[in-house]
Amino acid sequence: MDGGEEPWARSAETDEMSVIFRAMNDSSDLYLLITPDGSDGKGLITGKYRQDAALWFLAPDKKTRAWGLRVPYSRFDQITPGTTQAPGAEPEFLTMQGAQVSTSPLPGDIAFHLERDGRRPLIEIRIALKNFPLANDKVIPLDFATSAVPPAEVERIMNEKPKAHSASSGGGRHGGGRHGGRQSGAPGAAAPTATVPDPLDIKLSVKLARPPI
Repeated sequence: MDGGEEPWARSAETDEMSVIFRAMNDSSDLYLLITPDGSDGKGLITGKYRQDAALWFLAPDKKTRAWGLRVPYSRFDQITPGTTQAPGAEPEFLTMQGAQVSTSPLPGDIAFHLERDGRRPLIEIRIALKNFPLANDKVIPLDFATSAVPPAEVERIMNEKPKAHSASSGGGRHGGGRHGGRQSGAPGAAAPTATVPDPLDIKLSVKLARPPI
């Protein structure tokens, strides 16, 4: 939980839709690391597109969302660079109350670190294992979901003038990368067009490792 990736094993990562997930555990806690893979992933984790990002943990049926954490990027307009301190910008604890989502501050047994600056933004989360009703398979199912890009942000993206590239520069992935998105401009245009990232809904599971004795 120090804003660095050095303690995290590369072999433990899962690359999903321009976002990389890593998980580790010891005898008391689960540790999660979320980093970008490509420009859209970086835009998501830094809040560039104002898409709220939620990590949902599932009930014992492994289908129903029970509780989770949400990073309210849509309210990060007034955030101070290098911090998560801004009105309404703190991570939220989510619980399901019937069909409604209830929000509250994070409990003391969950730690959160967001690094939005620099070349490699990241999210680090530590959660006490006592929060999970573990079955015999020791698997924790979860969803990672983002909201749609707000209408005002869509308008800004679509009106943004794309940077021109030399015709000899070759191909390469579109600005949307694996995140996908809606594009503007005529088909076959030489210059890259603006891309509005689509919402994500990624199904994941964490298999707990046996902690060292």
